[in-house]
Amino acid sequence: LATIIFSGCAPINSGSPSKLAKLIPEDAWFIATLRPGQIQEKMDYDAFVHMPAIAYHYSTGSLFESIDREDQDELDLALYLTRMIEDPSESGIELGEDCFFFAGQASKPNGEEFMPPMPTFGFVFALANRGKFENMIELMLETSGENDDVRRTSRNDLRLIEHEHWILAISDDTAFFKGSATKNSLEADEVVKSMESPHALDPALAKHLSNPFDAGMYMKMEGYLDWIMRMTGDQVEFPDELIEQMKEGTFTYEITGEDGQLVIKAGGSYGDDFPYDFAGDGVGDV
Repeated sequence: LATIIFSGCAPINSGSPSKLAKLIPEDAWFIATLRPGQIQEKMDYDAFVHMPAIAYHYSTGSLFESIDREDQDELDLALYLTRMIEDPSESGIELGEDCFFFAGQASKPNGEEFMPPMPTFGFVFALANRGKFENMIELMLETSGENDDVRRTSRNDLRLIEHEHWILAISDDTAFFKGSATKNSLEADEVVKSMESPHALDPALAKHLSNPFDAGMYMKMEGYLDWIMRMTGDQVEFPDELIEQMKEGTFTYEITGEDGQLVIKAGGSYGDDFPYDFAGDGVGDV
C-alpha cells in the first residue's frame, strides 16, 4: 500500500520551507513532515478511494456495519466519516501545505515520580476552512466523551481548547496542538507565544524542508540524547565525552515516490566536534 501511495510520478519541487515550520517549538528535537496534497496527486486519490476493495472498507457493509441504523446521531457520524474519507478537505485542513508533527522537551513529572519523563508532542497544520476544522474537533470531543473535560476560551483571534493533557489553539489559518503525558503541565501562554512568535529555523532543518520529499523525518541528537539520559537515569552511564561529541548531530529520512518506485533517502551529520578520523580518511557526513 505504501508503494501505491507514494509512487506514481516524478518528484515535485518543494522550494522554500513552509512558514508554519517557524511555529514549531524551538525545543522540538523530532519533526515529521507530511505533504498530503502532493501524496494525493501522485496516488490519484479520488480513483484510489473509489476502488471497490477500498470503498468496501468504509461502506456501511464493513467499517460501519456495527452502526445502529435507528440512531440518527450514529448515522450522521457515519455519513460524515464517509465524506471525510472520500474528500479529506472536509477536515478543513489545507492539504496543499506541509503538515508537521513534533516531539520536544519532556514535561516535568509534576508529582508523578513513578512515570518516566515523556516528550511533549504536537502538530502544526495550515487551515483552509476554520469552520470545518472546528466542527471536526467538536465532533471528535463529543464522540470520545471528552466534551465535558475541556475548557474553551478565546484570546485575541485565537480559540483555545484546553484539556489536562493537551492544548489546541486555532486561528483563521493555523491549528497548533501540544500535548503531554503529564497532567496540567502545559501553559496556554506558551502555546499562544508559539503561535504569535515565529522563530528562525536551524539551517539543517531549513535545508531538509526545502527538499522535494513526500514524507520526512528530522531529528536533533542533543534533544534526543537528553531525553534518553533522563529516561534511563542511573541505569545506564553514557560517557560525557561521547555525548559532547554527538550532541550537535542531526539526522534525516526522506520518502519520495519517483517514477513508480519508493525512494528512501537517509542523511545526517554528527557535527563538527565528532572525531570522524577514528574511522579513517573520507568518513564524514552522510
